[in-house]
Amino acid sequence: MRHRLLAGLLIVSVIAFAACSKAQRDARNELKNRGIAYNDSNEFLSQIKQGDEQVVRLFLDAGMNPDIEYEDQTKPLAWAVVMGHIGIVQSLLQAGADVNAAVDGSSKTPLMVAIGGLYVSKKLNESGFLMERVLPDKCPSVSRFVKPDLSTIEMVRVLLENGADPSIKDPWDYTPLILASERCDIDIAQLLLEKDAYVNVKQINGFSALMQAAYCDNRRQFVALLLDYEADPNAVMDGRWASGETPLLIAIASKDIETVKLLLDKGADVNGRPFVRTPPLHEAAGQGHAEMVELLLDKGADVNQKDSYGVTVLMKVSQTMNTEIVKILLDGGADMNARDKEGNTALTYAAYYAHAETVNLLLKKGVTIPPQTTPHQTALTKAIVRGDRQQVNALLNTGVDVNASILCGQTPLTFAAGMRYSDIVKILLEKGAAINAVTRRTNGDKTLGLGRSNETALSLAVRNDDFKMTKLLLDKGADMNIKTELGETVLMRAARSGYTNIAKLLLAKGADVNEENPTWGTPLVVAASEGHTDLVKLLLARGANVNFVGGYGVTPLMNAASGGEAEVVKLLLAAGADINAISSYGRTAIVYAAEMGHVDTVKVLLANGADVKPRKVDGLTALSSAYCAGHAEVVKLLTDAGAPE
Repeated sequence: MRHRLLAGLLIVSVIAFAACSKAQRDARNELKNRGIAYNDSNEFLSQIKQGDEQVVRLFLDAGMNPDIEYEDQTKPLAWAVVMGHIGIVQSLLQAGADVNAAVDGSSKTPLMVAIGGLYVSKKLNESGFLMERVLPDKCPSVSRFVKPDLSTIEMVRVLLENGADPSIKDPWDYTPLILASERCDIDIAQLLLEKDAYVNVKQINGFSALMQAAYCDNRRQFVALLLDYEADPNAVMDGRWASGETPLLIAIASKDIETVKLLLDKGADVNGRPFVRTPPLHEAAGQGHAEMVELLLDKGADVNQKDSYGVTVLMKVSQTMNTEIVKILLDGGADMNARDKEGNTALTYAAYYAHAETVNLLLKKGVTIPPQTTPHQTALTKAIVRGDRQQVNALLNTGVDVNASILCGQTPLTFAAGMRYSDIVKILLEKGAAINAVTRRTNGDKTLGLGRSNETALSLAVRNDDFKMTKLLLDKGADMNIKTELGETVLMRAARSGYTNIAKLLLAKGADVNEENPTWGTPLVVAASEGHTDLVKLLLARGANVNFVGGYGVTPLMNAASGGEAEVVKLLLAAGADINAISSYGRTAIVYAAEMGHVDTVKVLLANGADVKPRKVDGLTALSSAYCAGHAEVVKLLTDAGAPE
């Protein structure tokens, strides 16, 4: 009996072997008829990339290993996923391909590739470019630019149904759910959550899926979904960056009051202030969102909570012109006389930033004037705030020191200039005010002011884009070359802010068009970076050095290209800018423009003969930089121009 059983098993095995061998032989013969060697692994990969399902199945039937590893450590399944060939993916899985195998030694799985890079790769291929050796894993930013299409969702479904791990981590602790949240794809997130994906994992920089979702345009639905699966509303960004972001702070910064309500209802801490971040109430007030400020106060936000610098929300709002929120905070019990770590109050902040309405409101509410002032100086401060010329004149006639330090380390002249009162400035100058007097932050061990020291009446007038005041002070002999604490002259300030008329006035009065600042470079560098076209024209016409080389070898043209300022780029090139100058990092203007995806700027540079061959220090060219950033249109432009990978 035992011998009969063994014989029967042997016959079955022989028949199965014969059948298997026949199927294998048939597949090999069919490949041979097509001129393909059945064991040619490179041809196998080529057919996968081309999407020929029939030939791929023939290879598999002929005995090709579905998990063969290539020299770059990639595998067939990864390429099928990258290329978006669902049918081939299914064939490989049916043939035994490992659905959770690393893509290229990086521990990213096919599921991660499907979520994090498939659609971008497909779009780039459609644009006529394929860099075969670059997978999304080697260009981690690719996945963040384009939302997946339906084929990506179907790909994810196929992989999950075949056992893909929805919670697997890569070396940077990214999971499929974090990748889906980063791409704002709620449908893929739903699929992953239904497969029990871990919802509270954080990647190496400290971001959770909920934090990423809070940045999305569809944040309300996405946040609601994740909270339904018990995502932590108080998760803190405590990873490598450790900036202290929370879902609530992100939603507040996005000015999305409905998402804020949702998070608060699910237990988000209304007073949470992790690490260096400001409290939620500060964030809402800083956004100028009065309704959100009221909501947070209603939910128990501490109106007098301080940030890491000791600044209260009232101090913060006093730096803006939002008196509506100032009133809400005062009505909510804000302490007007609270001091930050340097001794500043809401009043000194409002005065420094020349917000007369806020200063008046605080004075009416009975705010305490800083104790370093005398009664006469206090009266002079109040008169200047009110713009009361007669009272200012009367006080000065009683012998009040016209150059004494008053509110927040300022002189009466700098205070009046900052408040835009030209008539009072005239009175003060007539009474002997020192026109070049500077603001002070301290007097010995006593804090007087805030912000930058060494502000003059002229620098404050330029800050306010007050042409009338600027001209008045220049005509009276104000010094244009006094620098602020940060080394900024009035021309540099005008260039940074785009104040063309004031810059023209300063240049007419003899300002140096090529003055240098160790941080910002020259006025032209600053104006070009900010895209101030008219100001760039003015500076070039007055002799600005178009090829000035600043820190790290960066030129005005590179700054303009990086910012996508195509019109400024045209102006600089017309003025003789070196189009192929190379920075310390090996970047040229076209590399800067390409990696930022500035299509129009790239077109301008190509039209003017930019060299597309240079490589950055990291070995990437303009083309490969654009590819890794997911800028398909720029990739197409550079490919057509013959740029190397």
